[in-house]
Amino acid sequence: LIFCADNGVCDERVGSAPQSVTHAQTVNFVRGLTGVAVLARAFQASLVVADVGVNAPVTYPGVRDLRVRPGTGNIRVEDAMARSEALEAIRRGAALAREAAAQGFWALGVGEMGVGNTTTSAAVLSALTGVSSDLLTGIGGGIGDTRLERKREVIRDAIRRADPNPGDVVGVLSKLGGLDLCAMAGAYLGAAAARRPVVIDG
Repeated sequence: LIFCADNGVCDERVGSAPQSVTHAQTVNFVRGLTGVAVLARAFQASLVVADVGVNAPVTYPGVRDLRVRPGTGNIRVEDAMARSEALEAIRRGAALAREAAAQGFWALGVGEMGVGNTTTSAAVLSALTGVSSDLLTGIGGGIGDTRLERKREVIRDAIRRADPNPGDVVGVLSKLGGLDLCAMAGAYLGAAAARRPVVIDG
């Protein structure tokens, strides 16, 4: 299960690729032109690609339309999404996992596509664990030292702005996360409810 969504924090120049890559790669998954598509073919695994919040709707045949909204807000200056939107993305991810289990799949793999989501994931992880975001923030898709420092600054600013409560996971996701991360969290919950093991991406 691959959940695809765009992240408004890309406005802060934290990524190594333009946001249009999210849309292009979403299509490339179903065209069989990505690494995970090759692996799925090699192991005779089914591949389900879902648009949960790409900026421009993905109408390519084979992409599931689970859109909650077109991308998220820029977490440096605003919440990524409303709490209700985070819950809806979680529900949609859970439903897709339960659907796969009902179809007889005995194990699931869960992944994502969204330019900028190493920024949102580092922010979420820091907010939930209390570990310094500087220690959790890496080069992502391959940014240089100058942009890495910018990325760390943006995440620090976002966490200060959001003032997240680590005991409120949905609140952390809605303030600092992405639609892809929410849908993945839902997929893990849906798989657990169906008693299916999950292989975690990356």
